[in-house]
Amino acid sequence: MQPRFFFLAVATLLTAGTAFADELVFQSPSSQSNAWQGYWTSPYLVMDQSVPPSGELLTVYCLDFNHEVAPPITWDATIRPLDPGNLDDFLYGATADAWQHYAAAAWLFQNIEALLVTKPADANLLETEYQAAAWKLFVDGDHEASLDSKIDATAAPFAGDVASLYGEALGAGSSVLTEPNWFVVTVDPAWEKANQPGVPVQEFLIHRDPPPVPEPAAILLLATVAGLLGLRMRSGRPAQLR
Repeated sequence: MQPRFFFLAVATLLTAGTAFADELVFQSPSSQSNAWQGYWTSPYLVMDQSVPPSGELLTVYCLDFNHEVAPPITWDATIRPLDPGNLDDFLYGATADAWQHYAAAAWLFQNIEALLVTKPADANLLETEYQAAAWKLFVDGDHEASLDSKIDATAAPFAGDVASLYGEALGAGSSVLTEPNWFVVTVDPAWEKANQPGVPVQEFLIHRDPPPVPEPAAILLLATVAGLLGLRMRSGRPAQLR
């Protein structure tokens, strides 16, 4: 977990959920991304320009097939912990079984992360199947037929594998009460209203491992710094290629 995300975690406790928008710039698909049916799959790289001195490069995972962020683009977004208490602030937080679906997306993206370690011979195929299953979790009625047609147009056993992963992910999501190491990147409403009203930017997930538990003196020092900064909590936002 990078220092900024440790600060974010502590600041979250201190500020009871207050969030501020960060300026994000889409960079490119990552080396793990694959081209599938005209779209790049997760993960992508986004620069958070609000992190001094020269920004922080974020690896983000796209759960949203309904909207697009195409490079070059800059936008403002917030990063909040993936937690049931924050559902009202997420793009799809009001949809049916929202928490189960967000937790299922985290499960699918964590499997994509694991491919970097296990390196199976079919890693590219598996990564694409996990991504397609994640997109199915939140696809709306206006885009469902398009996504399904692309899944069906991919050589077997792709469609069957995606359906199986979709069911597995929902099963995993139904038993999860919190996702402490995942964060949701959501467009800042004020930015959206000013720059593209009624057209949301895609939503993303970011994963960070928890940091080592610091010594009590370090916690006190960090809390003091947070107080001097007015308890300002920053959040970073990603962009997508779908």
